[in-house]
Amino acid sequence: MAKRANAPKGFYTASEAIEKLGMPRNTFFTYVRKEKIKKVVPPGQVEGFYRKIEIDKLAEARELFTLEYATDSSTFERATEEDIRGIYELCVHLWGANGTPSYEARLGEYRANPYTYYVIKQEGIIVGFLSLTPFKEAALKVFMGEAYEHVIEGPDAIEPFVPGKPIDSLFLDIGVRRGLRKGEVYGMRLIQGGIKVLEDFATQGNTVKRLLATSSVPDGINLCKGLGFKELPTKPGSTRRHFELELETAESPFLKTYQQLVKANHQEVKTGQNHKPNVS
Repeated sequence: MAKRANAPKGFYTASEAIEKLGMPRNTFFTYVRKEKIKKVVPPGQVEGFYRKIEIDKLAEARELFTLEYATDSSTFERATEEDIRGIYELCVHLWGANGTPSYEARLGEYRANPYTYYVIKQEGIIVGFLSLTPFKEAALKVFMGEAYEHVIEGPDAIEPFVPGKPIDSLFLDIGVRRGLRKGEVYGMRLIQGGIKVLEDFATQGNTVKRLLATSSVPDGINLCKGLGFKELPTKPGSTRRHFELELETAESPFLKTYQQLVKANHQEVKTGQNHKPNVS
């Protein structure tokens, strides 16, 4: 059997395009014959390829159509390794390729600590994500505008969760796909799910002192303010604003259960009761 050529830069092979579109092979090649999907054959070659920009737009349109008429309830769940690609693509959709860590960096972070990423799925499609990441101090200082060193990415930037060990800071990142009729609903489900994750951490001894976040867009800034984050001073010339939320003293009604769990945890530590944390 002849070896299939790799697609040129900016193109997909037929198999890659079919996988991206999530459609049957027969349907795909019917679209090609009817020129609904354009095939490009390089000079001197027989095998054709398909422009990434066109396939990606078609894939996005098909997903938006599916989501617009979805009837099943969305689900909030801890991300799997397979979901990291979808999270990366969602971040590129929201902020562009230059505004988000690479897929490889996110995958490395996930493998270093698989309890950092969570997703909202509708019809099996990732429509939103939330991350609660225990970055090391050096990385946090860069993210929070306290230092200008090169940002450490990937597994070297992440602290592992140690069962029963309190966590000083988690960096909050959240995003919902644009153009969705139920975008606000997905956003609220992400927030509710993230709070439940914090409650689970507290129950298992991994109490969190504070959340940190940054944003340069109105939606993100308004979200931080709405959740009770305190805005920190921003250095002159910076377009990114920095926020923190002290979880044990925050007045948000969303955090009442979490704060009760933290108090109970502190009391158990004082009285010498043993924790057997099992982060799930």
